[in-house]
Amino acid sequence: APGRYVGAIWIRSREGVGQRLELDLMVRGFKLPEPRLTYGIYYRGVLDPAGGDSISSELKSERQYMAELADMLSHGVRAITLYQKMPSGLVPRALELRAEAGLPRDRLFTLGYTTGKPTSAHALAELEQKTRAWLALAGAAGYEQLYVYGVDEAGGRELLRERKAWELVRSLGARVFVACGKDALLLMGRLLDIAILPYRPDPVQAAGYHALGKEVYAYGFPQVAPVAPETYRRNYGITLWLAGYDGAMPYAYQHSFGHIWNDFDHQRYRDLAFAYPTVDGVVPTIQWEGFREGVDDVRYLTALEEAISAAGQNGRTDAEEARRWLESLALEADLDRMREEAAQWIERLQGGPADPSRSGSQEERGGR
Repeated sequence: APGRYVGAIWIRSREGVGQRLELDLMVRGFKLPEPRLTYGIYYRGVLDPAGGDSISSELKSERQYMAELADMLSHGVRAITLYQKMPSGLVPRALELRAEAGLPRDRLFTLGYTTGKPTSAHALAELEQKTRAWLALAGAAGYEQLYVYGVDEAGGRELLRERKAWELVRSLGARVFVACGKDALLLMGRLLDIAILPYRPDPVQAAGYHALGKEVYAYGFPQVAPVAPETYRRNYGITLWLAGYDGAMPYAYQHSFGHIWNDFDHQRYRDLAFAYPTVDGVVPTIQWEGFREGVDDVRYLTALEEAISAAGQNGRTDAEEARRWLESLALEADLDRMREEAAQWIERLQGGPADPSRSGSQEERGGR
């Protein structure tokens, strides 16, 4: 029930050494909606044909696959890429598991094949055949729209060589998404449905894609390596909101450069991992929890937007005051304070805060 809850947790070792953690929780009187931004991720995991419980960033048993999908969903990620390739009976099975896990089926983002950059009649015919097969598969699984990946991080002339492929894919009813540079807006903007841009979000780029009716996501801000939870919270939360971005798709949930449980077995790169795989679950990292906090920040801001809209329709004069507060947010905002004030505005616009009479300690509520 909504209200304030106060209590303590004791942590003791076998030797009797103890640590007391004071808890002071406020349960709000409203439910958070899904964020206005789309949160996705590059997920390289595919079902292992052997069906074993290997430990890697790619091959997964069905229980590993389900555990990782559940973990991503619990962290606010809904647009999870599919790397499973055809021809393989495992693609339909992967889609079945995704449905069982509760992934939405509005859009399927596949890297099971890419558009490439074919120009000959024969190569374009092969691309058409693949696209039709994937469209049929996605449709049979209940997906509304198929998104096909272009050539990763292509630019300039290499990007332009994809034009025929993108035109073909889109003519068949699919859409195109890809990680790219800023030149993609001018060179291919009308054919690129979702541009995934690296580094600091650029409001000018976002406005340019929006003028064409397209979307822009962020990645590489940073890639999934630094142990810096607040960085992920701020960069993939309030920063994207203020830049006018439509979503995020960081790279990657897991990508090892050796063994996934050894971050130091490559001479140059640290493994990318929001969570480390086990035979039947995952071990999440603190930066993964920071990312989730960024998603939740955006959920609070989304809830406030909705509350402002509803209050304005009901003639509430404080709706405009709340809108001014929302528009005054800055990149350097204290994120905890921002969330607290957003919650207070939501409760005020919805008719008042939680019932303070429900406050009390564990003992006062009769629990232990």
